[in-house]
Amino acid sequence: MPEHIQYDPAIEPIKAADCLLLRHRVLRPNQTLADCHYPLDEAIATLHLGYRDAAGRVIGIASVFHEAPPDSDPLDSGSEQAWRIRGMAVEPEAQGRGIGAALLAGLIAYTTAQTDSQSDEGLLWCNGRSTVEPFYLAQGFERVGDIFDLPPIGPHVLLQRRLIGR
Repeated sequence: MPEHIQYDPAIEPIKAADCLLLRHRVLRPNQTLADCHYPLDEAIATLHLGYRDAAGRVIGIASVFHEAPPDSDPLDSGSEQAWRIRGMAVEPEAQGRGIGAALLAGLIAYTTAQTDSQSDEGLLWCNGRSTVEPFYLAQGFERVGDIFDLPPIGPHVLLQRRLIGR
């Protein structure tokens, strides 16, 4: 992780294991804890951020993986600059306080720093629940395509934001 990135003081990099309980509680309560572990959780380029409250408890999480979006051309050099947000969650009683926006800003800073300035542009994307689409749109993302279902979780939309390398 780049040392020069400045995060909100309440945000810090955490381990994948530190994300599992909040992912389970907020995002996947009807699935097993094992289902809350994602295939790229332990990849070298993966970043997990945690937002700690005044008591030091992690109340918000967000992860980003180096992964191309669905239906992308693997031979397209731009797919090497693609990052996927996954497992973003905030404790229900703490939602609406800007924690998600602060976590997302941290992910944007990290992925922008990782984007090769020679190629000029990268992509940050996610499969977001349709209910959080307005949040992502307000953060500069755009919707791509129609609503689709991800069983057993529910309706989702593909959202993306261009990254300009430093």
